[in-house]
Amino acid sequence: MAAQIQLSEKDFNRIIKSVGYPVVKLDDLEYTKEEILELIVEPIVETYYIWFPKKKIESKQVGVGDFEFVFPDESVFGVEDIRFTPHLNGFGRTSSPFVNAINYHMADHNLYGTRYDYGAEAASFMEDSYERTKMNNLRAIRFDIDEDDRVVRGYSNDVGEIVITWKLMSYDFNNIPIKKKNEVIELCQAELMRSVALIRGQIDDGSGVTLTADELNSRADALEEKVWTHWKSISRVVVLRN
Repeated sequence: MAAQIQLSEKDFNRIIKSVGYPVVKLDDLEYTKEEILELIVEPIVETYYIWFPKKKIESKQVGVGDFEFVFPDESVFGVEDIRFTPHLNGFGRTSSPFVNAINYHMADHNLYGTRYDYGAEAASFMEDSYERTKMNNLRAIRFDIDEDDRVVRGYSNDVGEIVITWKLMSYDFNNIPIKKKNEVIELCQAELMRSVALIRGQIDDGSGVTLTADELNSRADALEEKVWTHWKSISRVVVLRN
């Protein structure tokens, strides 16, 4: 399968520079350009987006009962954040008789606030707050993110809005922010050096000359350690709330 990655010639040359280019020509390397893109660069780019995904926010209206939302397109690989916001002004009928009773009672409060409420408006605010707290306690929202089937499933006993922040990746190398691009290139360099070192370390041409496999491995370890230490210091949290 051909690589999906889109990479400029300039960035590709920066990656293969780690194994001697341009002194060592591309034709003299252990991998072809297509193999480097597919086996080295593409997996590193996918790993980058697992740590730092692009984001897309989508709003869905839900009623009472089960709901299911399919991942929007092939670039989406997961969910960063999902939350439920009830339609507090709609007072729609739900599957919960307790919530229905509270909705009905709260809707009846619309009589307050006129000039004939005989001072009941202020008292109604406290009661309204109490009823809304009760409703929140009775509300049942469930989310299940199935990344294998690429779908979000759930259940609600109330009417409202589901806001999903999808996690996306891109195979266009230029979509990586400039402040992270150098780090991704360094990880590609490290992986390429390690892969080349693995091959060269198995070669015995009978000359007794070491083909720099140990040096490549050491440089690869140093590059990876620097980037991973930085990335791991940045927390990643998936938020599910209502």
